[in-house]
Amino acid sequence: MLQKRFFLEPEFEDEAVFDLLAIHSPAEDFFLAYKLNEVLNSLLIKVIEEKDNDATHSTTSFNRFVWEQNSGDFVLELIANHFFYQEKKDETFQLFPTEIEKKSTLIRHLPKVDYFLKLPENSLTASSISAIQAINEVEIAYKITEPKVKLNPNLIFD
Repeated sequence: MLQKRFFLEPEFEDEAVFDLLAIHSPAEDFFLAYKLNEVLNSLLIKVIEEKDNDATHSTTSFNRFVWEQNSGDFVLELIANHFFYQEKKDETFQLFPTEIEKKSTLIRHLPKVDYFLKLPENSLTASSISAIQAINEVEIAYKITEPKVKLNPNLIFD
């Protein structure tokens, strides 16, 4: 008896369809977004995600700024690589609980990178990289070409 075989095509491609720029900067995220808006003639706006009112489920939320142009055809994103949060530690011999500041990292392979700039593929030019590097608050900016980092599921926000 013959059996029919169906072959499903993969839904996701193995190649990233965006360029990724790593930015090392001690500046606050909103200030860096402001400076990038000046240099790239963009309009990065902070994405505010709704959080549950339940305090027991504290989730990490990395700051993100997005600029959509032409109804989603061109999307520019500035994503913070670090998230700092307070954790209460109850010890048996202390009267008051102590708070410890902890850090969560979005891309663990690159812990020293402060921000990522995610752009559509082939839209990152040498002149735009040099313009970003010319910002006083940016220590260094470079393009990431490693597919292992670009295909990280943490960079997908949709």
